[in-house]
Amino acid sequence: MTEEDKRNERRKYAAGLVNGLAGAVIGAGTFAPAAQAIFNLMPATTETLTLYGFGLSCVGIGVVLHLTGQLILGALE
Repeated sequence: MTEEDKRNERRKYAAGLVNGLAGAVIGAGTFAPAAQAIFNLMPATTETLTLYGFGLSCVGIGVVLHLTGQLILGALE
């Protein structure tokens, strides 16, 4: 295996890691508002707008992480 092949494999692993993290962040961001809507788990003082803002922020961060993984894959030689 050449050095270029090793570098490409490391990039693939890094892209997979970043993409997995993106999935986890999006999952957490959608789970929290859904759990609140279904089970009413949060304290009564929790503002709905804050909770949904958290969810939207997580989805946005997840999309950025996913696109970062795509950029890493784009650097393959």
